[in-house]
Amino acid sequence: MQDKLLLIGQLSLKTIGTMLISPIFWLTLGFTYRYYRQYEWDKASAGKLALASSFEGIGAGFLVIWLIAVLGLVVKPSAALLCMGPISMLLSLYRPRFLCMSYGAGVTVFFFWLLHQPVDTVGIMSLVAILHLAEGVLVLCFGSHHAINIYQQSKRRLLPSRGIYCFWPVPICLMIAACGQAEALHMPEWWPLLPLDTMNAETVCGLLPLAVTLGYSDLAAQPRKIRENGLLILAYALILLIISLAAVKNRAYQAVGMIFMVAGHEVIVKGRSWLRHEKT
Repeated sequence: MQDKLLLIGQLSLKTIGTMLISPIFWLTLGFTYRYYRQYEWDKASAGKLALASSFEGIGAGFLVIWLIAVLGLVVKPSAALLCMGPISMLLSLYRPRFLCMSYGAGVTVFFFWLLHQPVDTVGIMSLVAILHLAEGVLVLCFGSHHAINIYQQSKRRLLPSRGIYCFWPVPICLMIAACGQAEALHMPEWWPLLPLDTMNAETVCGLLPLAVTLGYSDLAAQPRKIRENGLLILAYALILLIISLAAVKNRAYQAVGMIFMVAGHEVIVKGRSWLRHEKT
């Protein structure tokens, strides 16, 4: 088992290394710099924040890869996965927070259900849960490091204050069913912990490199509130992951998971707002 995990780690390092020289990752890093530049007058400060975010995102990428590997989350490339990103961007035109994958994934799966098209609901829910686990860890560990100057309108004048605006480019790799790939790997006997119907210990898997972005913002920059918000995100991710595991055996939990994926995220947003107003 240790040999297999070591092999996963080696391939993960190689995959992340490939992503680091990929134009996609550098475009994401450039977007991160532009994002910070909107709030920081100093170009050097914005550059430092973008560089710090990239290193933190790389660490989160390792966490995501290991969770995907240990759980055995093998995804099937499909139209639904391709639609999630564009749908999230369209939703963000209405509300910026809808850029989160929770909303894009929920709308995408519901749309495919309406069309009676096959969609890997459990895989998508699990992926969203794992990415939010990584986001929660990032917020807990580094959220307070990304405080920037903001201005809030108060009656007739602008009041300077500090807020949290984080944007992390995260290089990851998804496990996909491999067919004759040179770097495919045979998984150990205990695998997978997420027992999908079509996957077992005999499955041969490969790694597909991708770049995702994780974001977090809050008007409150106090470390205590950042920790509380990070814990809310972790709680959401763990509950969604548990529902995903239950949905493997009982398809009824797929509907429960899809509702929670969207409604639970709204609870986080409302909970953060309540904590901000209750404890100030």
